[in-house]
Amino acid sequence: MAEPGDWNWGVTVPDGWITVDVSLPAADRRGTLVAGVGALGAGSPLLAAAAARLVDVASEVVAHAVENEALFVAVGFEVLGVDIVTMAVAGYGLFGRYPPDLARFADILREPHDRDLDGRDVDLVDLPVGPAVRVHAISESGPPDEYGKLVYVEGVDHFIPVPGGSDMLLVSCTTPSIAVGDMVTELFDEIATTVKVEPI
Repeated sequence: MAEPGDWNWGVTVPDGWITVDVSLPAADRRGTLVAGVGALGAGSPLLAAAAARLVDVASEVVAHAVENEALFVAVGFEVLGVDIVTMAVAGYGLFGRYPPDLARFADILREPHDRDLDGRDVDLVDLPVGPAVRVHAISESGPPDEYGKLVYVEGVDHFIPVPGGSDMLLVSCTTPSIAVGDMVTELFDEIATTVKVEPI
């Protein structure tokens, strides 16, 4: 059996998404985002006009991922009419001592969470990489903003066991644009189908 952390993984993000090296200092991570958003803005006046705000939003997303010891993070922007949809995917290593019992794990994840807006959908799914637990929820992202308004984030998490090991890979996709949830969650599920996990 593979030792904890003794595995490699990969995921394919959509064209145009900005992948940020989590090992870089904060200033260099922001530089990557500035360059990436600038390149996107060259082909979209709407993205160009919003570039400074998009960099700030993406920087917060990346900083949160780094604080939580993400292995990987990427941010994407999609223009829908006069709106810009912000999306992100991050990967995390969940290191265990015993092979996970996915059915039991799914039951634990079904327990209500105080931050969830309307419960959560938890399912056992089969990905090309193998079985996984999928969790879909709309949740409070944190305390109220400066205007006292709660901010909600829609997310799709896939917990994917490492074949032959005791660890799991968490692939977490999120967006604050919950009004277009159906389109975005479909894309998030497509991203999960590209995941590869292999013991070393």
